[in-house]
Amino acid sequence: MEIPSLWKTPDFYYISGLFIYHSTTFFLFLLSDVILNIDSEMFMDYWLLNIIATFILRTLLIIGVWKTPHR
Repeated sequence: MEIPSLWKTPDFYYISGLFIYHSTTFFLFLLSDVILNIDSEMFMDYWLLNIIATFILRTLLIIGVWKTPHR
């Protein structure tokens, strides 16, 4: 039985992108009340982390579509 490389399958990029995005946003939105109460000026830094997570998600989705075999 041959084990395919994860880097060649598009499912790996879809799942890893969704996992990274949802774990980041879950953490940020779960702790958003604590972040706002401690220091409201640092909220923009945490919001930037959300934007970076979205950028990573979209990049991995684009790579996943690109790796999909055409029929």
